[in-house]
Amino acid sequence: MSEMQKRFADYYLETGNATESAKRAGYSKKTARSQGQRLLTNVDIKNYIEERTTKLDKKRIADVEEVMQFYSGVMRGEVKERFNIDAALGDRISAGKEIMKRFQLVEKTNAELELELQKAKLDLLKAQTLKITGDDEAEIEDDGFLEALAGKAAEDWEDEED
Repeated sequence: MSEMQKRFADYYLETGNATESAKRAGYSKKTARSQGQRLLTNVDIKNYIEERTTKLDKKRIADVEEVMQFYSGVMRGEVKERFNIDAALGDRISAGKEIMKRFQLVEKTNAELELELQKAKLDLLKAQTLKITGDDEAEIEDDGFLEALAGKAAEDWEDEED
């Protein structure tokens, strides 16, 4: 492949336009269109463009390992959102779900994952309603609302599955 052909291929990778690439590479403006089309059929140029595209894609597109590291970081709470805020519980559960999909260890339905999220939220609500007594014992002020809510959610999900 000549230096001029290599320049054409590099410009083509940049612009995606054969005519413009031929002009920039130094081919005649009058014949740039036909030269560009002809150059794209050249086996050496096609191989060069394909090889460079693959290398560029590897740099720009996340590979499986990078994706898994990101999802794991989100799930563990290591990845922060804007203003250095921890990822929301729902985002962490979603990241865990994405990891599990890739490993195909567990196949859970969206309803099951939503139920887990709701249970985690209920546990958080319960923890927030703890009343610390004078002797440092914790007791829950329970009016039955949280259990009723969990039961209603479970019924709704069971109805959706039918």
